[in-house]
Amino acid sequence: MALTQRVHLIDIYPDAHTYITSTFHDGYVINEFTIACHGLAVFPGRVESLMINGQLWTYDVVARYIQSQTAVSRLHKIHLLACHSANYDIASLAAKVSANIRGTEVKGYVGSAYINFRHNNVYQLYLNSGCNRASVERHIEQTGRVRVHTNNAPHYYCIVFKNGIMERQDYL
Repeated sequence: MALTQRVHLIDIYPDAHTYITSTFHDGYVINEFTIACHGLAVFPGRVESLMINGQLWTYDVVARYIQSQTAVSRLHKIHLLACHSANYDIASLAAKVSANIRGTEVKGYVGSAYINFRHNNVYQLYLNSGCNRASVERHIEQTGRVRVHTNNAPHYYCIVFKNGIMERQDYL
């Protein structure tokens, strides 16, 4: 039986979008909550955070947002599709989100990452379609399959955390 995907758009902003992807295969479903946005590395005066709707979201804000948008018990994965979201390993934003949302894998990225559908392009599609959420969902379903690129960056990889502990890392 073939894999099928269904995307449910949760929120969309000029600089970010969030959605749940449900992948169906042989009677099973895998639910993944994705936050696609800009990730900001730590520097003096700023903690590691995500830029969403022009605001800095720290790990606790991210965790509360996810918990307010879905039944976390139904999630298999959380995907923080953002630069620097797994910098500093177990002290990273992704690790802290996984410590707050226990029992669910949280994937983040070390260093820079980019995807094949830019935030501003997705937002522009949303506006051009008359704010039609279904057209954005179809776009993400079609373009989201091969979504993370390395941009030939050395030592580029993602880390998956569960319960605040690193489970594995994948070099891309």
